[in-house]
Amino acid sequence: MLYIENERFRLGAVSTGAELRSFVDKSGGAYEYLWQGGPVWNSCSPLLFPVVGKLKEDTYTLNGAPWRLEKHGFARKTDFAVEEQTAESITFIMTDSEATRRSYPFAFALRVTFALTENGFTMTHRVKNTGGE
Repeated sequence: MLYIENERFRLGAVSTGAELRSFVDKSGGAYEYLWQGGPVWNSCSPLLFPVVGKLKEDTYTLNGAPWRLEKHGFARKTDFAVEEQTAESITFIMTDSEATRRSYPFAFALRVTFALTENGFTMTHRVKNTGGE
């Protein structure tokens, strides 16, 4: 887990899925705000890209051809690289690959930034089309 921290808060995220896993208010007893996983549901805050939910028969049609895309897409199971990290912010990046193009035939860069603020944090998602389609 990678952490960023300021005087009041500590945020933890993992590179698999650029998933937020912990957000702690250190003042007044170190309160953890996020579900920490368990037998009912093991994730905390998964990033669902390029689709949220389930497609009928896990398939969509593009230019007349069927494409298979599993429930909630592939981002939550993909290792992101750390593009930039400071004491109070972290940016993860995932770009298209041979594996992603098997179910989503587009060139892209997906960035997820967590940044601590005085009163909490911001989470920014940016998707850039890096191809011609």
